[in-house]
Amino acid sequence: MTKRFRDKCYLYSPEHRFFHYFFYADYVFQIKQLVIINDLDAINENTCEIIVDQNYLSKFVNFNFKNYEKECNILLSNDGIDYEIHSKNIEKLKNTFKKVNIFSLSNFFISKKSTISLNNYKFQKRRSLKKILGINLQKKIKYFYPIFYSIYNFIANFKYSKNLIFQKKIVFVGKADSESLIKVLEKHFSHNRKIIINFSNIFLHGCKIDCLNQVFDLFYKTEFENLKFHFKYHLVNLIVRTILVNHLKNFECFYHKMNAKIPLDLLHSNIYNKLIMLDLGCKVGNSNVNSRSLLINRFYNKSKIKINFFSDNTDYKKEDFFKNRLILLKNSLNYILNFKEFNCSIEILQNELIKMDKFLR
Repeated sequence: MTKRFRDKCYLYSPEHRFFHYFFYADYVFQIKQLVIINDLDAINENTCEIIVDQNYLSKFVNFNFKNYEKECNILLSNDGIDYEIHSKNIEKLKNTFKKVNIFSLSNFFISKKSTISLNNYKFQKRRSLKKILGINLQKKIKYFYPIFYSIYNFIANFKYSKNLIFQKKIVFVGKADSESLIKVLEKHFSHNRKIIINFSNIFLHGCKIDCLNQVFDLFYKTEFENLKFHFKYHLVNLIVRTILVNHLKNFECFYHKMNAKIPLDLLHSNIYNKLIMLDLGCKVGNSNVNSRSLLINRFYNKSKIKINFFSDNTDYKKEDFFKNRLILLKNSLNYILNFKEFNCSIEILQNELIKMDKFLR
């Protein structure tokens, strides 16, 4: 099931998540006009569509609207984890408004009422978004004319960007190191100290190929088995990508950009023609349609490597699909971890990553 949006849609969201929604509106939902609102009183239409960010749900459900004929849309950035966190407000929303759509980054929760899986959508080649109201000129230039933003960001971060503009590199942007993994474990698995201790003991001392059996054995422990499915899926994704990226950092032709303190914006730039962007998909769901992939699809469509840890057309909550996938993941990691020609060419490493992905098909 998919939902067709109207040409005009309101957006009620924190500023730091604007671009996340711009890409969905433009390349997925085919919205033509997006109106950003800070004040809910600004909505003067009786019947309209609104995208509500999950972080603003409390404000939204407690606001006294003149009527409730509006259609509300929520994109859960952390899928089942966020559904659990915001479930009370989501239920209030469903009981108050005429129609509520919950967009999920997986096909694991489509049995829930009003939930639409993003697995059912595809990237649209033709852009739809013509106008964004309620943002400043700088943001409009960044989104509609990215070449100017790319050049500005390049110059502003010349100390770092000069080393990448003419170099051929495979790049991964995002957190995928042992310290970040431990922080996520402590945040999302605070109720289960044994999980944190088990994985911390391995990753704080560096997880290499000789630890692979030890890591995957933990996935069959009672502590892991007893977790809710969305936590299990998230944890496996985090661990697999951490193992992979930590290994790839040994290669001369690979670059891992993760330091948020350095505002070099490689994902949102279209001037780094020699870079190949590594797309490891979504950490919390199996949809190919997600924020990271949307960015890569726009700016690195012809220079990307996509590795699907999980297939987007399989419901891993059913039968033994998840356990069987763990076996494939272990085999694929075992393959790439045994490849240690750290000074190889970018073409050779790219070919090895493509072979790794074939283990998962």
